Amino acid sequence: MKQEPAALTDARRPPPAPDTGPEFSLGEDSPMPVTGIWERGSLMNAIIESALDSFLAIDHEGKILEFNSAAELMFGLARWEAIGQQMAELIIPPRYREAHRRGMARYLRSQESPILGKRIELTAMRADGTEFPVELVVTPINLHEQPQFVGYMRDISERKKATEQLIQLTQYDVLTGLANRSYFREQLSLAMARTKRSGQLLALLFLDLDHFKEVNDTLGHRIGDLVLQAAARLLKESLREVDTIARLGGDEFTIILENITDLEQVVTAAEKIKKAFSEPLVVEGREISLAASIGITIYPGGANNVDALLQNADLAMYRAKAEGRDAYKFFAPEMSVQTTERFDMEILLRHGLEREEFFLHYQPRVAVASGRVVGVEAVIGWQSRELGLDEKGHFLARAEESGLIVPIGDWALRTACAQNKAWQDQGIPPVVMSLNVAPRQFLQKDWVQKVAAALERSGLDPSFVEFAVTEAVVMQHGGKAAQTLTQLRELGIRLAVAEFGTGSSSLGFLKRYPVQTLKIDRSFMQDLTTDAHAPSVVGATIAMAKNLKLRVVAEGVETREQLASLVTLGCDEYQGKYFSGPVPPPDLPRLLKSS
Repeated sequence: MKQEPAALTDARRPPPAPDTGPEFSLGEDSPMPVTGIWERGSLMNAIIESALDSFLAIDHEGKILEFNSAAELMFGLARWEAIGQQMAELIIPPRYREAHRRGMARYLRSQESPILGKRIELTAMRADGTEFPVELVVTPINLHEQPQFVGYMRDISERKKATEQLIQLTQYDVLTGLANRSYFREQLSLAMARTKRSGQLLALLFLDLDHFKEVNDTLGHRIGDLVLQAAARLLKESLREVDTIARLGGDEFTIILENITDLEQVVTAAEKIKKAFSEPLVVEGREISLAASIGITIYPGGANNVDALLQNADLAMYRAKAEGRDAYKFFAPEMSVQTTERFDMEILLRHGLEREEFFLHYQPRVAVASGRVVGVEAVIGWQSRELGLDEKGHFLARAEESGLIVPIGDWALRTACAQNKAWQDQGIPPVVMSLNVAPRQFLQKDWVQKVAAALERSGLDPSFVEFAVTEAVVMQHGGKAAQTLTQLRELGIRLAVAEFGTGSSSLGFLKRYPVQTLKIDRSFMQDLTTDAHAPSVVGATIAMAKNLKLRVVAEGVETREQLASLVTLGCDEYQGKYFSGPVPPPDLPRLLKSS
């Protein structure tokens, strides 16, 4: 066994105290017996030893003077192994040691340092050579006219891991690991700015899998998800590491190619993708033929913003589908007037309004603690004479693009308010009616007036209405959005942040606007009981919301296990198929009374 050197015996142990000791002066007016000093030293040693964080002290030469028990555990070093050794050699990774020595030398010369007394994050090293992130605060002291340094150090590996997990969930698609819609839009905007400065070209590719709906319908969504994951892998293998690949949703993917100097580079990339999709995929022993239609647009070249560029690539993709699929097409201006499919859909949506084909179902929102239904979310559906039943709201994207979401949304608002008041008039316990607000609807100049009119017409108290908006809508329209939210709150309407965690949702957003509720997106629920890190991420989100006095609603709860996790994490409310999916108006009173 390695013996502790005599010079490194426990420096904290005071020598035996004499029966009576001379006074040791800390100043003319502060005589203190030696025994008082020993008592004070014992107290300091106890404080240092009981600290949960690592405590280190070094002298002006960088040698370790103090190393507490928490430091022993953190670094895998015994105290006697550390005392008297150069700190840089023991706990600082080799690549940072020279910078540490320069910083020490600079302080000894000038008595100035940019990090002393501040909370900073650094990389430390254990005795086995593994590196890990730490949070550190260092304070200089002078003893016997020699500078020394004391510091507390905390291992923040778990915090970093949770933060990285949260970033992964908010910026990347859970299923494929590709960039999600919100993060893709941010990256496209930045890429356009870089391209404008460089004078080169940028290509945007919009890719849609051909006949993917048939895979879902015949083989099921589980196989469909595996196909989407395989498609993501094919795209990554076919393109450069610097190219941005995203999944917008469903079977739609987008790709950003930067630093383009010749259109042949774009053609080569498109051909590589086609070739990659030409071979059948093998999924769980089953061969699945997959092809893709690709629309391509170039910037600069007409479109000057993210939405216009996406629309042009989308139009080109639909042209590729119309001409036989499994192909790519470059955008041409005449495509803008040849979007027959979209034009037809707009006509059918107008007919739907005229024929009163739209309907609202209501999904209960349940208090986690009591199991009582405390709210409902209005879910819009469409029973089209030509297209059949759409309960999932697939038509909403087309309605948003055409502007018809405004009259459809106005109808939904009036209908939901009237229905909630009718339930109350029947003696049913009152609940909050939550409506998701589409961007175009939210940005109407007279929308607040329409809301006030709907409330007055129905006679519903505004406190029983909640509007859910996404952060993206609010952030893109700054002052106008803030004004609208404030006016709605002054009416007495409750406000919620919807789809939290799927984009760039942030603490800053929640602080700046008058919201009362945070709705955690259903994508987080899918991993809550299967991913070891998911509970910590959801828990951190709930804790953050609680600190801001917000109620938290979890969407998409489908299993008992998910609900049990939410109980443990302190979530306020939930909605999802575990309790009930959306139901027609006549069925809801039974659920309200039974809860």
